[in-house]
Amino acid sequence: MHSTSYKQTQYFQDNVKTIVNKLRPVTELFNSADDDFFNSVNTSSAHVLQPYLPDQTDIPYRLRARPTT
Repeated sequence: MHSTSYKQTQYFQDNVKTIVNKLRPVTELFNSADDDFFNSVNTSSAHVLQPYLPDQTDIPYRLRARPTT
């Protein structure tokens, strides 16, 4: 029977914490790159992926002045 010592368990937990802490910045980096890419596709009419985006809908708002109290 194999038993795991406290030292091995602590080593594993410390490694998991290190990996998780490193993954957060990587996740933020990917999210930022994804946002930048989508914005470049969305704003450039010459982008090769532009035709595949849905048509932009124009929602006309008819706001009325609120009476002040």
